[in-house]
Amino acid sequence: MTTFETRLDKVEHAMADGQEKFEELGQSIARLEGEGAELRGEMQATLNLVVDDLRKYIDSKYDLVHAEIGAIREEMKEIKGDVSLCKAAAAQVKVKETPKSKAGKGLMYMDVHLNGIPTKAMLDTGASHNFITMDEAKRLGLSMTKGQGWLKAVNSTAKPLLGAAQGVEIHIGPWSGRIDLTVAPMDDFKVVLGMDLLGKVKAVPLPFLRSLAILEEDTPCCPNDGRKQEQQSSPIGNATQERVQQGRSDLHGCLKGGDR
Repeated sequence: MTTFETRLDKVEHAMADGQEKFEELGQSIARLEGEGAELRGEMQATLNLVVDDLRKYIDSKYDLVHAEIGAIREEMKEIKGDVSLCKAAAAQVKVKETPKSKAGKGLMYMDVHLNGIPTKAMLDTGASHNFITMDEAKRLGLSMTKGQGWLKAVNSTAKPLLGAAQGVEIHIGPWSGRIDLTVAPMDDFKVVLGMDLLGKVKAVPLPFLRSLAILEEDTPCCPNDGRKQEQQSSPIGNATQERVQQGRSDLHGCLKGGDR
């Protein structure tokens, strides 16, 4: 009996200890729940702050982008206005275009009069004679004789000459004289003035001045080429013109005349 009571007391003590532990466990759970709720509150507050900051950042960037778009639209309006002005100005200016084949780099053209009719001639220091196409010769009303011989250009086959026009009156700026023209088939040029003329009148092409210095003693002059000057004449060009007008027959004097 005593042993049974002893065991019963142990069981009661164990149950009492278990009850205390259950109570402690319940308190721990309650404490953890409170801490969890507090942690959730802190996390929610932090998340709210992050969301607010992100919203403010997006709003500021949106306003900035919107302002930039407005500025771009205003600039586009100004550009459209400038383009309209340019179109209006271009519509009032009649531009005479030159075919690409005749405006290549390194080519020099002069406005001349042949037989009293204006035309455009290319200066070619590599050509031995003066040439003209049949169509251009007919347009200018030139008297022609039957041609003899052949024309052989670089990288092309030889072609028969179509005729010749002797003693044709020519005007280049203030200079005038007479030249012989060979009528030949040409694809890109209508009139070519070669060394036959340049050597006869002591002419020196001045591409950098867009001019031709004619140093013939009777009528020295310096006519411009067929293009309008894009810039005002330079001191070198003025000195060249003055020296040519004074009848200097040497190129050195023509180019260095402004040094005195």
